[in-house]
Amino acid sequence: MQKHLIAIIVTLCFPILASCGLNQNRENVESSTTVSSSTKENQKDISKKSDSESSTSSSTESTSTTVENKNKQGQELYKEVLERYKRYDFLLNRGKREDLQKELKENKVFSEEFGYIFTLSTYDKPATLHYVFSDLNKDGQEELIIGNEKYIGAIYYLENSQPTLLHTAYVASAGGFRSSLIIYENGQVSYADWQSTRPEMNVTLYAFDKNGVKKVKEARLQIGGNEKAEQVLDISANVLDLTKFDWNQFESVN
Repeated sequence: MQKHLIAIIVTLCFPILASCGLNQNRENVESSTTVSSSTKENQKDISKKSDSESSTSSSTESTSTTVENKNKQGQELYKEVLERYKRYDFLLNRGKREDLQKELKENKVFSEEFGYIFTLSTYDKPATLHYVFSDLNKDGQEELIIGNEKYIGAIYYLENSQPTLLHTAYVASAGGFRSSLIIYENGQVSYADWQSTRPEMNVTLYAFDKNGVKKVKEARLQIGGNEKAEQVLDISANVLDLTKFDWNQFESVN
């Protein structure tokens, strides 16, 4: 009788124990699956991060190479102009005004370039010149811009493969002459000149092409009036942010 009772109890408990074992196995399998999935996700994240870092590195290297090639090309195309400005910068920063003015008179330069540099030589605070090359209208030809992050002093372009001055911009230390240059995001350039004693200014819009430059529109603007240069010249593009340029300093003259 006692043996039969023990057999009955074992028979009843076996399914329960088997069920517990099965649940434990399921939990182990689910836990293992969760860990495996988590590991795969981590591996994917690491792979994505690695690919992203690799892409960023490649992009940076590509940008750096592009800038280097652009500078090399520009140095060759505008070598004559850059040599002159390197000399200007050297003399301006050492306060050698008489030597600079003498060289300007002896060298055959654009009349506006003469006026621009001569005016800089009359300022009390020495001017530090910078430059940058930029294909403003995306036609494959670089333009040379003299200035810095705050203003543009001069723009040169290629005409028949020869460096040509578009305009300069400065405030005369005497006589009241004023001029300005503004570059827009579409590659166009506006130039304005006026006298401080007169109520009007002349404004002109230019566009570069492979043959050089063309005058798009010109007008006369009342200083202090309601209209702006962008309105009378029908300019819809935004002004180009000069801080985006990687400006170069002129090398020291030995």
